[in-house]
Amino acid sequence: MKYLEDIFDKTNEKPELIHSLSLAFLGDAIHSLYMRNKLVCSKDFKQKDMQRITSQVVCAKNQAKAFDFIFSDLQSNEMEVALRARNAKTNNIAKNSSIEEYKKSTAFEALLGYEYLKGEIDRLSYFLNVTLQIANIEKEII
Repeated sequence: MKYLEDIFDKTNEKPELIHSLSLAFLGDAIHSLYMRNKLVCSKDFKQKDMQRITSQVVCAKNQAKAFDFIFSDLQSNEMEVALRARNAKTNNIAKNSSIEEYKKSTAFEALLGYEYLKGEIDRLSYFLNVTLQIANIEKEII
């Protein structure tokens, strides 16, 4: 995704000052784009299969599991972002997941947005790849 750096404006030098739900909004888009790109570039999938696989990976349940997996590896600045997002008040109601899963997935998405805005592509890639491992579909898309 390095080529996207040229077309997206990332002028904010302090992403930790951006509201955590805004970071999660961006992180959700990044996660979805990552999965779609991975599927389009890996095999010749049918449209319905691409949607099914994307839904398996980019969902609150999977993101919550990924958050639990990476939680102990978070640096202090990442921990602050994640906890702010997890504890943020929202009017959204969790669909197909528990409130706890929804809050953890929001924290995970905020981390994705944060790492992207910081330009920490290696860290972002690590977090994104964890979701593939958690969903246990690496073999299906490679």
